[in-house]
Order: sequence, then structure tokens, then C-alpha cells
Amino acid sequence: MYRFKADERIATSQFILGVLRSRDLQQAIDVIKTGGSDSGLNLTQDRFKGLNVPLPPLPEQKRIVAKLDTLNAKSARARTELARIETLVSRYKQAVLTKAFSGVLDRKELGELVVRIKAGKNLRCEERPPHSNEKGVVKVSAVTWGEFRADQSKTLPSDFEPDENTRIRLGDFLFSRANTIELV
Repeated sequence: MYRFKADERIATSQFILGVLRSRDLQQAIDVIKTGGSDSGLNLTQDRFKGLNVPLPPLPEQKRIVAKLDTLNAKSARARTELARIETLVSRYKQAVLTKAFSGVLDRKELGELVVRIKAGKNLRCEERPPHSNEKGVVKVSAVTWGEFRADQSKTLPSDFEPDENTRIRLGDFLFSRANTIELV
């Protein structure tokens, strides 16, 4: 382990820390390190000191560090909010299901709500997603909770013309009998 201090007349410690964490410098370190220690890393002081570091003027370094601090703070807030959204969705889903099965919500037969139900065909297809000029069919693995994975599809035979009503569009609900209700 090495401890170093930046010469604050030419570089701020915060800027140097950012450079040390950068992908480019990490790749440069990977190139110059050699085996020999217990951890498999032998980065000598001379090799470390020989690394080239991009160094803008001090005011620019301070501006870059301030901008990165702002972006890191925003990123941390966004991660916190995303984690909170998952919890809220789970609670909301549970509340709706509780109300639905306790008789609090209005009841309608599913047939009153659905415009059309169309089942797909089981065809022998190529086991790969279709190219832009080809048509495909959705595999069961494409339907997961809250997500449709278009890459989980097979390529239809070129001589097969699917019914236009089987095309998946924005707003469609996908349901597979092979999955549970959580995967609708």
C-alpha cells in the first residue's frame, strides 16, 4: 500500500482521486502491474509515478471536481428514489389485490373489459430473434413482470404470414399460461 499527497500548487487531491478512479488510469495500471505479491499485484512506486495523468489548470480541476460532486449527488438521489419506487409499487399492488378480493372494488367480468384475446400459433421457427426485415413469434421467456423482452423471440418461417391481430403493440397485456399471474 502506498500513501501519497498531491502537490496542491499544481493538482487538487480531489481531482487526482477522480483520475485514479477513472477507467483509463485503471487500464493503464493493469498494463504495468506484474505478478509477484500475494494478491497478484506488484505495482512499484516507480511504475506508479511514471503514469501519465491528464492535468488541466487548477481552476478547471476544481470546476471538474465540483461538477462530478454534483452529478454523484444527483445519481445517489436517483438510486434512492428508484429503490423507493419499487417498494411503493409492491405496496400498491398488494393494496389493490387486498381490495379486489375483499369486495371493496367494483367487479366486472373480464369479458366486459377486454377488446380482443388472440392466442399465438406454435410453429417450427428459427431459435433466434428476427432481423428488421423478418417477423418473429414471442417465446414464453419474453413475458416477465412489468417487462416485455423483445430479444426473447424466434424467427418465423419466411413463407408464413401472421394474422395482423397477433402483432404486439404498445398497451397490450401479454399473458402466458405457462407463467403465473405475477408475470402478466
